[in-house]
Amino acid sequence: MTNAYTIQGDTVIIRCWDYNKRVLRDCWIDLADLPKIQVVPGNWHAHAARKSTKKWYAQAKGERGRGTKLMHRLIMELTDRKIEVDHRDNNGLNNRRENLRTCTHLENMRYRQPHRDWAALDAKRSLAAEYRQERVIAHQVQSAHDLTRAGMWKIRMEISTRSSRALEYQAAIRTAGIRSLKNIISASEAPTGKFGIMKSGQR
Repeated sequence: MTNAYTIQGDTVIIRCWDYNKRVLRDCWIDLADLPKIQVVPGNWHAHAARKSTKKWYAQAKGERGRGTKLMHRLIMELTDRKIEVDHRDNNGLNNRRENLRTCTHLENMRYRQPHRDWAALDAKRSLAAEYRQERVIAHQVQSAHDLTRAGMWKIRMEISTRSSRALEYQAAIRTAGIRSLKNIISASEAPTGKFGIMKSGQR
């Protein structure tokens, strides 16, 4: 490593050159991790994130000038590309251990948008998956008994529940471990559901 750096207690402040903005930026690491990044030939520089002009990462050229090395991944000793590193304070140049945590890509995206209602999104996706399963069962019952769409709708909405066809549908739903269409729609907050299905009684 050819970068200039200063040591303040247990923290090392490394001066990284930003080639795009032509300025020096500070990068922080723990003193214990200094030997890890010193073995990299050449210099570490501040590289702007792909879709952001307010976030930078410390990176260096790989062996023989091929590819790049990211400082935070080197510190966390990661080689598996499926495992990512999240910066808790969203500062890509703060590579102190207390600021880094390993995660999956999905978790990383969620960490970057903490104010988004991820629980609601998961619920919507769960309902959509359940609706797809229910629709397959309904189509099978409709085809087996040559039902009209209106007749199948009554069965799915539990308006008709005593016929052998309705009992067959209900048994298949229980076996699949999912809810009937009526209950899936009632679980959705939107008046017409999340799937373009109008609730019973609406026009």
